[in-house]
Amino acid sequence: MGMRLSLPLKLGIFVVVLFSLLIVGMLAYKPIRRAWLESRQRTGQIHVRDDFGDGKLNSRFATDSSGTCEFKEHRKAGVFRIDMGTSDRDAGIVYLKDALDITKPMTFRHRARVLDSRGLHGWNLFYIAQNTGYPQCADLRTIQQQQLICVHFRAPYPPYHNGALEVGYVSSSGHPGLMWDQVNSRWVTGGPGQPFVKTTVSDFHLAEFHSDGGRWYVIVRDQSNAILIKTTPVSWSELYNDSEKNYWFIWGDDCTNHFHGDGESDYIDMTYTFCKTLEKEKTK
Repeated sequence: MGMRLSLPLKLGIFVVVLFSLLIVGMLAYKPIRRAWLESRQRTGQIHVRDDFGDGKLNSRFATDSSGTCEFKEHRKAGVFRIDMGTSDRDAGIVYLKDALDITKPMTFRHRARVLDSRGLHGWNLFYIAQNTGYPQCADLRTIQQQQLICVHFRAPYPPYHNGALEVGYVSSSGHPGLMWDQVNSRWVTGGPGQPFVKTTVSDFHLAEFHSDGGRWYVIVRDQSNAILIKTTPVSWSELYNDSEKNYWFIWGDDCTNHFHGDGESDYIDMTYTFCKTLEKEKTK
């Protein structure tokens, strides 16, 4: 008759095996994840996430500014800040250096808030714009000709009280664009009295953009993760489109003759496909 193992010995063996499996899993996680990400990038799909915890902005992003503006990643706090002065000429944006292929699926998530409104009228949680070259801060008229899809904060002043959120896009018919009416769950023509959702802009909000390559929609969540805004899907073909220009992802305050204020980002997470036409131009 074989020797029977005592209960303490069985428990000891179980603990050793369990810890061995945990160590193997921890050692294998990073190589497996790296291989998975590399396989996605070989197909043209890229995943970028920055939790702003290492003191420097992810190399796939770049910045542009006007007037007084400082970009700073606070490693201990795990946030990225765009700090401006008190003049309307002060502006600062962060943009993705890869132009977007809108015919492919993509998902963006950006969690941010307004730190100081100081006359701020609008601060972009994100927007998608068309331009021939890299995005730049510019005057309001120029910006309005470039923006296609926009999710932005409105400053805390009547009738916005503690602030508000607005979501809009420019249709193929041009300006004025269409704004999302959350109360009636529909897109309506923008202009005076356009719809907005009241919120406290000093709280963190999560803006999500989802596209399957044919249609896109937007979700915005408040600090407790409750949904404040969820739009119906819109076909890319319904947007104004200049075939000679690239699509760009941007956040911050881009206007050099209106608005100013400080914004703070908690994290940015993006999955997208870069524009192969632009990539060919870069390698010439």
